[in-house]
Amino acid sequence: MAGTFDRLTGLGLDISARGLDLRDIVLPQIGSTRIEGRIDLVGRITGSLAASAVAIEASAADLTVNSLRFDSAAGTIRWADRTLRLDPVDLRIGDERYKISGQVALAAAPRISLTSSVTGGRLSTLLGLAGARLGVPLDGTINGTATLDGPVANPAARLELAIPAGRLGDHPLAGHVDLTLRDGAVTIQDLEFKFRQGRVAAAGRYDLGGESQVEVSGSDLEFDVLRPLFKFRRPLLGRLDFTMQLSGTLAAPELGLDVEVTRGGVAGATFDSLVVSAFHRNGLLHLVQGLLNQDGHKIRASGSIPFNPKSLRFDDLAPLDFRVSLADVNLSLLRLLTDRVEDARGDVHGTLTVGGTVAAPRLGGGLRVDGGTVRIRGVRTPIESLALNVVFDGNTIRVAQASARLGGGMARLDGAMRLALAPSNGAMLEIPQDTPVVLQASNVRLDAPPLVNARFDGSVRLWGALGDARRPLTTDGRIVASEGTLTVAGGPPGPGRIFPLTFQGLQFVAGRDLALQVGGLRFSLKPEGALLLTGTMASPLLDGTVEVQRGAVTVLGNTFDLQEGSATFRPALGLRPQISALGVTQVGPTRITLEVHGTAPDALTLDLRSDPSLSQPEILALLGRQSGISDLLTGDVAGLLRAEITRRLLAPVTLAIGRALGLSELTVDYDFERPLRLTVGKLLLPNLYVTATTTFEEHARWLWALEYRFAPGWQFAFRVGQDGRLTAIFWYATRI
Repeated sequence: MAGTFDRLTGLGLDISARGLDLRDIVLPQIGSTRIEGRIDLVGRITGSLAASAVAIEASAADLTVNSLRFDSAAGTIRWADRTLRLDPVDLRIGDERYKISGQVALAAAPRISLTSSVTGGRLSTLLGLAGARLGVPLDGTINGTATLDGPVANPAARLELAIPAGRLGDHPLAGHVDLTLRDGAVTIQDLEFKFRQGRVAAAGRYDLGGESQVEVSGSDLEFDVLRPLFKFRRPLLGRLDFTMQLSGTLAAPELGLDVEVTRGGVAGATFDSLVVSAFHRNGLLHLVQGLLNQDGHKIRASGSIPFNPKSLRFDDLAPLDFRVSLADVNLSLLRLLTDRVEDARGDVHGTLTVGGTVAAPRLGGGLRVDGGTVRIRGVRTPIESLALNVVFDGNTIRVAQASARLGGGMARLDGAMRLALAPSNGAMLEIPQDTPVVLQASNVRLDAPPLVNARFDGSVRLWGALGDARRPLTTDGRIVASEGTLTVAGGPPGPGRIFPLTFQGLQFVAGRDLALQVGGLRFSLKPEGALLLTGTMASPLLDGTVEVQRGAVTVLGNTFDLQEGSATFRPALGLRPQISALGVTQVGPTRITLEVHGTAPDALTLDLRSDPSLSQPEILALLGRQSGISDLLTGDVAGLLRAEITRRLLAPVTLAIGRALGLSELTVDYDFERPLRLTVGKLLLPNLYVTATTTFEEHARWLWALEYRFAPGWQFAFRVGQDGRLTAIFWYATRI
């Protein structure tokens, strides 16, 4: 600062600053707006102490407002005669330009007169400046002006915007908005959005202190424009027309809604028309008519629901009265609910009435299906002769009959569930443990390639609550699988969230002629042997025995014929199975037998015998000469044999566990005499994996890695260990 002060001529001060951090300046707080950056300024103060005048030119290259950084900000700010003037202030982000000009007069009755203009701006930028979020994927280019004029306590405003290129989700749009605000009332002079097909328009007056009258309409729209608004996953088909009217006061609003969808639905499942007529008055949402029509099959709904549109909440204690009726409805409507249904046929009849309150609903009516057929995508076995009779009684949903034919056998479902209020104030379905839902199967063949093609008998019980995480759905029972093959696929599991299901002793029993296929190796499961599934979907536990058929095991150039082998799991042992295996190989005239037994990995006993009889060193030397590896005698042949055999025995189990956990890789290594090592991995992108390896020594060690497996056996990896050291390695692995 430099200049003069004279009692006669007044002030003459020049001021300047460079790199002034706005965090060091006490700025007036504007709501939750955060302003950061460094500014350069130069200016002059003139006039007298009683009536000074200030003119400042300011600029910044890193001005940030609510985490939104501008490429440049510059402008002139003046203060004189108790009036603040912006002359103007210009903000830029790329090709976006925002300009503010005008004045604020701080007289006895303060007045404001500001004009803001935007050229090539973005809706997302304006929302970021305001610290607001729409909650819907709407963005676009904006041009226009906004003016504010009048007393600070009650100014008049005008907003004129054009959106030449916008998008709602993946739907392009263009539109314009012309709004005015005066005396607490917003008047919609003109509001229109044009989509690729159809338009949305609005007009009217919304008065914060009096009567309102607003109408919003949409005509000839693609039904799919609702998908980004309601976050539907599947594309919607059809044409949408609607009209919504708002009237009444802010304290007692009245809403009216008329909707018509023609030729709507999703790919593979469409309906002819959907008509909805509803209004809201005195705290009740009245559905005058809801009618879904598909080839003459109709679903009708009507009634009233206590709903507050302002808070978007239901009134838990107010009475409700709702009714749904089915007139000649077909099961094909199931395809509207899920893309897992490939085809569905059969007549559906029934009604559902809901009374009581939202907190304590009372159900009535029933649902009946006779002779239905349903095909599930990915399952070759159709559900045939479906017979269903469900009774709604008070807060109970009772399955009076549910049976179907599957692959020549019969499946039957019995039980009931109760509708109750969840701790989160939502609704939940609960099934008491003393009266569980029971699924029974008799001679049912299920063909779901490539995983299952076998016959099943048995029963499964289900209880718990759907909608209350404290009481997850729990299942137990006994299933016998026979006459077929269960296949463990080698690829990564499909996407999906793990369902909150708890296993309380679900027993899988191997029947006759049942095999487990893993790649080219086929494991026959011991008849009457069983695997017991406990734990949860996120952390399952196995208890049982897996047996292997004859197969070849190649170690160090020697091929052993694995004549028998098994891995027995116990929950107390975790991933440490009890191993038993027998393999033989022929080296010239000598037959060598290998027996393995014990608990993997550190309590295994290996016994090598030969015919004619040789000592252990002689057998090892013979194996070394057969493989052509000179240093075999100094190596750990027994350890390598143990590792290969346990790998073959455990492969189906670890792959099955990995798929259940949603992993791309789960392996247990038993190499030489080293401790147990568990590796889990997940496919991120094609050939790009993230893995975590834990070595169970006296003090467990872990290692994280990002691996690019660009060819079989080849990988490039970045690894970080427990000590924090980062290493990069180029790796090739092969079996000998």
